[in-house]
Amino acid sequence: MNRSIMVLFLGFLTSGTTYAAVGSSSGTLHFTGAIVESGCAFDTTKNNVTSQCYRSGEAVSQTQAIGSKNLPHFSLPQSYGQVTTRHINNDPHLVLMTVSYN
Repeated sequence: MNRSIMVLFLGFLTSGTTYAAVGSSSGTLHFTGAIVESGCAFDTTKNNVTSQCYRSGEAVSQTQAIGSKNLPHFSLPQSYGQVTTRHINNDPHLVLMTVSYN
């Protein structure tokens, strides 16, 4: 009987702590660290996209040709990240460019 009471007590104890963990809807998260390098800058002129990335005080740039039919997916210089492009609402003049940094 002692064992039954102990199991029952542990069951109530764990169900209460689980409810408290799931039921919590507020709190504060603290992050430490710093952003030490900025993102790349992009310039679009005519049918070109030029990316310019600053790393360790040095500028690295790259130019990609884009067209209304073929949208490029390319890597940033020195494997800093990836760029993907797609048309918005099948409009050849509206393009969404997504940059994902490594």
